[in-house]
Amino acid sequence: MKLPEGRELRIRNVKKYSGEELDGIFSRTLGKAKVDLDSFTKSERTTIMEGQVEPGMSKAAVLRALGYPPKHQTPSLSGNEWTYWRNRVTRFVVRFADDKVVSTR
Repeated sequence: MKLPEGRELRIRNVKKYSGEELDGIFSRTLGKAKVDLDSFTKSERTTIMEGQVEPGMSKAAVLRALGYPPKHQTPSLSGNEWTYWRNRVTRFVVRFADDKVVSTR
């Protein structure tokens, strides 16, 4: 796949980790329209644009900032702990209470 600026994007799906077919990943991750961030607070918008997570962010804001967590460690977004990977070996957990981030580790 070519990005608008000409760079090539390659995505490799390992279904045992993603829990999805590639079409499902594409449909929830990529789009032609610019993402509307108006429903988020100013602080959340800034943090989303930085690709970071801070206490107080909503689950929806975390999804915009980091994307969907791999399903093999986070099978449901209704849970209070979402596991992400910084790289191939280092992972971190985002913890929620009342659908707001309370900590990351």
